[in-house]
Amino acid sequence: MFLFLVLFPGCFDDSNGSDGVVATPTFSVAAGTYTYAKSVTVSCETEDAVFYYTINGEDPTTSSTQYSGVIAVNDDLTLKVIAVKEGMQNSEIASAAYVIDYGTTATPTFSPPAGTYTSAQSVTISCATTGATIYYTTNGADPTTSSTVYTAAVAVVGDLTLKAIAVKDTLTNSAVASAVYDINEAAVSTPTFSPPEGAYESAQSVTISCLTAGATIYYTTNGVDPTTSSTVYSGAIAVPDDLTIKAIAVKSGLTNSAIASAEYIIATESVSLASATASSAYSASSLTADKAIDGNNATRWCTSDVTPGDGDGNCWTGWWDVQLSSATDVKLVSLYFGSAGSFCFNVQVSTDGTTYTTVKTESTAVSGNYSCTLTGTSGDDITHIKIQFLDGCSDWNNIYEMSAKY
Repeated sequence: MFLFLVLFPGCFDDSNGSDGVVATPTFSVAAGTYTYAKSVTVSCETEDAVFYYTINGEDPTTSSTQYSGVIAVNDDLTLKVIAVKEGMQNSEIASAAYVIDYGTTATPTFSPPAGTYTSAQSVTISCATTGATIYYTTNGADPTTSSTVYTAAVAVVGDLTLKAIAVKDTLTNSAVASAVYDINEAAVSTPTFSPPEGAYESAQSVTISCLTAGATIYYTTNGVDPTTSSTVYSGAIAVPDDLTIKAIAVKSGLTNSAIASAEYIIATESVSLASATASSAYSASSLTADKAIDGNNATRWCTSDVTPGDGDGNCWTGWWDVQLSSATDVKLVSLYFGSAGSFCFNVQVSTDGTTYTTVKTESTAVSGNYSCTLTGTSGDDITHIKIQFLDGCSDWNNIYEMSAKY
């Protein structure tokens, strides 16, 4: 009697497969919807199996991409994989559909809002999603990423429908925001100035504009209120010295605009600072009062306290005083506080170092760079400038640098 034994490849050593078939691959991340990108690894119970995969929805073959490591799933895709091993039948296709929903960009908002107005409007568009780009239209069509990119306020001088979307990479585009503006002008819009009024350390070139199309602007530079007999605005106004510009805008059939006024102070020359004193100094060697007038933004004066920053308020009301080299008509005081704290204070001036007048009170915490304009006669014949700190902000006072201009 003869016994014949027939061996078929893979039948007895299935290497964790079933009947010579490579085990179906599995994924480290289950199919589903996620709010952030995923990293997917592929595995198989059959040792030494080789994986081939697709991400375009097609069934994989041994001609497809060979798996070599983590597969990044940054967007919606369907991952399909087969496992192959020599001497065994290929695995079944494993498939997983991933949906990556990062969220939706916030819908833009308009300011002022839609409505009926009696004068032209300057409309700003904003979006609560940081880094989003806003696209808008003014012709009633829904905006796309081919529409105008929002970079500055939109002038609404007549009836207008403003639409906007906000877009950000990885997020779904926002819903379309829409605002209808009905402009029934009874009066011409008030003129505006650029740059705005204030103190500057160099001569300025000031332009005047008006949102009412076709309006004529009249202006003065002598402090007198303008009329239609005043100078007609035709181009930028040179401001080399202190100057107050007043303007009105006029258009036939409408009431004249309100008078706009802007005061410019031009302070180009540095005031010589002689010495500085203070209520206290935390370290006599490095944080003394004179450090705030040494021309170095890296050094500073700081008040003393038994335990700096402990919140006990021991030095909230300290002061710092600088004496000028001579009596000077000061126009501009600039301070640099750094980022080590935030401060409330009075800016005070004196013509004799004894009696001080408060010219500016800052009751809201200030940090970084700060400037104060001395208007009228408040800065005349100044010999001392004092910063009197107020209760309620940092538990110490410090100034990195002060300068003054006239």
